[in-house]
Amino acid sequence: WAPLWGSTTVGYALHPVFDWVTTSGVQILWPLTNTMYSLGWVGVVDPLHSLPLGVLMAIAWLTRQPRWAYGALAWVLLVQASYGYTHHRVGQISTALITQRGATLTHTDALGQRSPLWYPYGTWQRLSASADTVWVDDFHALPWGPITHTQSFTVPRVTEADLGLLNGHPLGEKLLHLVHRIGPGFVSPLQGDPHTLGHYLYGARTRAGCVQPVVWLRFEPTTAQYQLYVGRPPAPCV
Repeated sequence: WAPLWGSTTVGYALHPVFDWVTTSGVQILWPLTNTMYSLGWVGVVDPLHSLPLGVLMAIAWLTRQPRWAYGALAWVLLVQASYGYTHHRVGQISTALITQRGATLTHTDALGQRSPLWYPYGTWQRLSASADTVWVDDFHALPWGPITHTQSFTVPRVTEADLGLLNGHPLGEKLLHLVHRIGPGFVSPLQGDPHTLGHYLYGARTRAGCVQPVVWLRFEPTTAQYQLYVGRPPAPCV
């Protein structure tokens, strides 16, 4: 039983560490704080990371040979180290660009690794903000080869003081709490629809000539109800 308990304990101990390097992050200091911490190196669902891992673990289970499990662990460490190195390279290239704007880096995400259907594989998105503007910069980078700055766009930055449309409604306090929780610095009204707040922390893309976030909050002023959308926008870009 000792090897079983030992390996199980190590697995549980490493789980939050491996969640920490993902784009979604983890509440690694809970219950002291509910803050999500993320290095943004690797997507939660990444085919390059997950498929070989699943195959190696299946072989280890079927053959009862530990070397396949060791190989799976080595693969995970290799992939995460390569993503961490790429994250560092993108940071070196983009820091100067962000500094020239007088902005501050707020978030880095491995979007292509997390959303291969929405972004080309190897896409890294960096969010930076000044007092009134959020910049969204896309870079294409792999552990080898050059880094390409593929696109850059801006949206107005909305602070909590600007969220007047939420005040005076039955669900206003709840909405303000939700917006504050996901980060006011990443929130901006959707173009053409002032009652929809886009949340850019989880990525954004340009379609039909305007910027669309991946996640947004739609507020219905007539019914004082809200809905959280993921993927398809609640209103077309105009």
